[in-house]
Amino acid sequence: MEKYMIRLEKKEDWRETENLIREAFWNVYKPGADEHYYVHTMRSHPDFLPELAFVLEKDGEISVEVHIFDFDGNLYEKPIYVDFIDKIREEKQFPSLEALQHQLSLDAISARNLICHFV
Repeated sequence: MEKYMIRLEKKEDWRETENLIREAFWNVYKPGADEHYYVHTMRSHPDFLPELAFVLEKDGEISVEVHIFDFDGNLYEKPIYVDFIDKIREEKQFPSLEALQHQLSLDAISARNLICHFV
């Protein structure tokens, strides 16, 4: 199994993360992409919590943005290694922000169920 490292996202990662997101969503839902811009503007929003912004890295390159459930500690500068268990769902277009938020809630439930059955 390959190992990946999860670490807190740093300001110097922002451009690479946004480029990765732009490439992932380019021409998926419409010509071009806006998701990378949403991530960019989200970082200056008062609700943004940088201590919960993680990236997944392999061989020094950022692969994905990562979300960690139910953790109440400090991971700053501490590498964490993870294995992928399963894919939750296919990519999907959402008609509204509310629909996306609802799906993310369902995805979190699915991820938690996978984790419970895996460990």
